[in-house]
Amino acid sequence: MARPKADPSTPSTPTRIVDAAIPVFASQGYDAAKLADIAAAADIRRPSLLYHFSTKADLYSAVISRVFTHLGETVVRAQNSDGDFIQRLRATYVSYGDFLNHHPTTSRLIVRELIASEGPGRPIFLDRVVPLLDLIETWIRSEGKGQLHEGLNIRHAIMHVAGEILLRHAAVSVAGPLWGHVDDDLGWSVAYRMFLKE
Repeated sequence: MARPKADPSTPSTPTRIVDAAIPVFASQGYDAAKLADIAAAADIRRPSLLYHFSTKADLYSAVISRVFTHLGETVVRAQNSDGDFIQRLRATYVSYGDFLNHHPTTSRLIVRELIASEGPGRPIFLDRVVPLLDLIETWIRSEGKGQLHEGLNIRHAIMHVAGEILLRHAAVSVAGPLWGHVDDDLGWSVAYRMFLKE
């Protein structure tokens, strides 16, 4: 008897495992995260998890790859949207915030990795983050000619803006008392002044 066909709308087991792993790694960190907890969250047993990801490091690599692949796709889509450079820069700013808003555990995962002094995630993280930053910096430098502040350190400005949004989303439980109400317009006005001539 043939096996029933899988429902194409049902995520594959590796996808379910990575989905389950993101909040566990984000809340507990790499070292404290337990594969048994991730397997339970994915509604499978630990041996099934190990069939797809033979080590915790392999799973963590898949998590970081997924996060930055999706983030990179989001940024590139915004950069290639309609409009002039300023409109597309704003779209990039908004889409980054929207990405973190729709993936709330991602910001905590990234912050954990930023402050980790060692561990298997560091080379994976740097391997994914640095090329994405290079892409954004090159795009701003190329497309923003004549519109950027003279002598602007583009990389520093990107990290300042991206880091502020990241920290605000990671610190969601205290964001209101610390930042007050920050909407896209207010945040964008600060970013605009940092990058662009009046």
